[in-house]
Amino acid sequence: MPPPFSADLLWRVVWAKIHGRRYDELGDVAQNDGCEGHASRHFLILNKIYDALRRVYGSMVKKEPQNYEDYSDHRPDLTLMLDTFMALDLKVFDPLGAAAADVEQRGAFVAFGNTAPEATRVVNGRLQRGVPSDGVFKPRTGAGYVAPFPGDYARAQKAGVEARALLVEPSGACGPELVQLLKDAAESRSNKLTSSEYDETTWSARTWLTFVRQRISVAIALASSHEIAQALGMSVATDPRGQ
Repeated sequence: MPPPFSADLLWRVVWAKIHGRRYDELGDVAQNDGCEGHASRHFLILNKIYDALRRVYGSMVKKEPQNYEDYSDHRPDLTLMLDTFMALDLKVFDPLGAAAADVEQRGAFVAFGNTAPEATRVVNGRLQRGVPSDGVFKPRTGAGYVAPFPGDYARAQKAGVEARALLVEPSGACGPELVQLLKDAAESRSNKLTSSEYDETTWSARTWLTFVRQRISVAIALASSHEIAQALGMSVATDPRGQ
């Protein structure tokens, strides 16, 4: 029988098993197990990104719009109307995965090397490169065959919609497209906080960008921790100070 669980053992549990896989100390198996699905993790992070953009763009940003079928086969997580119409799709991908033998080496040398290619493939698709006889594609050399893939927003892109993958890793890392989106929003606000935001922020976040990045970072940490706790069969209590 496993020992009684306590909060300080969250990252040390190695005895629990689901689907025959032993949980590792860092929680990567629990992050990828999927027995509870990833909807809760996605929801918590998306809400904070939406909140950040709404503070700048107001009604020009929409969350999970209902009227997407006229231009897309896939419902965006967010849409934003600026100079172009953007469909923004949040992807929360773990660079390590549940099986140590399957971890790609690229992630050790390239930022988001194990997550960005898949996020881009799913959202934006990819063009064919080479022919099957060229062999397996090798990222280091650029040689080999790449099969075409239409992506979730192929029809939307043909209609002129700009599709972006907002990539987040459970460690708290935010992909370049999400970072640039927040930087553009900060520039629109001259990176200044409103008087009400000064009441919300902490002493360590005295600009708008650091304020929203801090809020998103906390949401990622909470969402990842909650998912691990659920995978371990723990009850999850939410401290309102972290919201």
